[in-house]
Amino acid sequence: MTARYLGMNRSDGLTVTDLEHISQSIGDILRTPVGSRVMRRDYGSLLASMIDQPQTPALELQI
Repeated sequence: MTARYLGMNRSDGLTVTDLEHISQSIGDILRTPVGSRVMRRDYGSLLASMIDQPQTPALELQI
């Protein structure tokens, strides 16, 4: 059995499947700051807060 992913393209509203949908979802997670969604405070990533930080071993582990 193969997993099928089905969603909607954020640009034009057309259907996207599998790899396109996964790619779009990952991009959405990375661009959304944690805590910015009202009912889903744990959704998103800390990537925005890491921009312009000094490059340290701890930062590399977080990324």
